[in-house]
Amino acid sequence: MLHLCFMLYICATSDSGRMEFIMFKINYEIMEPIEILQTYTPFDCHITGLFEMVANNKKYGLYDENLLTCPACAVYLPGWFERLLRVVKKLKRNPYILLNDVESFGVWIEFIYKSNFIDISIINDVDFVDGQSDMLFHHMFCAKKAYGEWNAEKIGFEEFSYEVIKCSNEFLKRIYSINSSLKKNSVLREIEMHLLECGCQ
Repeated sequence: MLHLCFMLYICATSDSGRMEFIMFKINYEIMEPIEILQTYTPFDCHITGLFEMVANNKKYGLYDENLLTCPACAVYLPGWFERLLRVVKKLKRNPYILLNDVESFGVWIEFIYKSNFIDISIINDVDFVDGQSDMLFHHMFCAKKAYGEWNAEKIGFEEFSYEVIKCSNEFLKRIYSINSSLKKNSVLREIEMHLLECGCQ
């Protein structure tokens, strides 16, 4: 059982002129024990666990040690890190991004970048069309949005980037320290490539 979490606070000025602390945090826990991870091969490697993001103390995902023996609660951890790193890379050039939560039916995460801050929302009840990309750069909502756990939660872009990059890097290093053969796994290599492009070595 492996657990990592990182927290970063920054201070920002609200519309009222008050200084407020805003926060973005990732919590995750790998379900597979070390001895199982050591048996994985680059072509047979499905690392699962609990994954949760916290924006201004509002949670999205599952993170509870009591659920570590619940296979139905597991998500594919490399997929989450790879997709969030893509958001980090693209958001300044594409100030509107929709990221599909591929493991939750009809759920998208909306990122709106403005002046080095991000408004993040969870939007429910939106169909995912077969063959559609898991990341879009345009609005796809014709009717009123059905918000989930987050509705325009404001966090700093640097704060978000720092947390995603640091957690992704620590996750990769931990996996490689247990089983170095997994450096040849295609998704883990994508994570490594994204980290290099983000200046993390």
